[in-house]
Amino acid sequence: MTQRQSGLQSFGEQENAPYLLPRNDEEINRLDFQHYILRATLKGNALAPLQPPTSMLDVGCGTGRWCQEMAVTYPQATVVGFDLVSPLSLPRSPQFPDTCRFVQGNVLEGLPFAPQSFDYVHQRLLVFALPTQRWPGEVQELVRVTRPGGWVELVEVDITFEQMGPASRQLATWITEASRQQGIDPSMARRTQNLLEGVGLTNIVYQQIPNPVGSWGGRIGTMAATGVQAINKAMRQQVLSQLGVSPAQYDQALAASLDEYDSYKSYSNTFIACGQRPL
Repeated sequence: MTQRQSGLQSFGEQENAPYLLPRNDEEINRLDFQHYILRATLKGNALAPLQPPTSMLDVGCGTGRWCQEMAVTYPQATVVGFDLVSPLSLPRSPQFPDTCRFVQGNVLEGLPFAPQSFDYVHQRLLVFALPTQRWPGEVQELVRVTRPGGWVELVEVDITFEQMGPASRQLATWITEASRQQGIDPSMARRTQNLLEGVGLTNIVYQQIPNPVGSWGGRIGTMAATGVQAINKAMRQQVLSQLGVSPAQYDQALAASLDEYDSYKSYSNTFIACGQRPL
């Protein structure tokens, strides 16, 4: 087994890490799709009004695309990616500048960095990884490693759409219930602003941005639909085992949801908030 294969195999098998989605080729593709969608949505990779930073941290860095692009944008800065597994061990990892480095660990066990280490701390798409009760303490940990005057940013996408069809809504209901039985609440995606306010950050900037889902939304909508279907497929076994839904029921809803994205012109919401640590 190669180093890359070994890293991929262990990507979802860390103890005390309740990440509900599998870490396989499909999930890697979904994370990359989501990165491109978010970059198009924001027209960049950051909402925070950054002065040229000298150090940045990406918590839950996934495939490392954000780190790679931010390192190119800010060549004077050190960019650190933190996740259960380093992107360097994944297939098809991008070429990273020398200013990028990666640290493996579980954010639920704390960040292995000294207080006030970074000008900018970025975290996104961890709604399926963090138990509901752990969110406030985890966000406080982000603040701990941020320098006074630095910025913390949270980015999450809601799995409950606007203008959903009945099959899409049924899938979202099943996935939400199965997740909550594991102590994870997907609706935490909508609380990014409240979480930053709760840890005392100031100058908070908040955006709720609609994103089309389905081919009616062009290239971005098609990519979003692919990402949504990947989540729906990844959560199938958990829904079947925890809620007693039959395979036929789930697969029927899955197939019907694809047509609904276009017929209902569905769209999801991205919730982005950033706040500044007081001086």
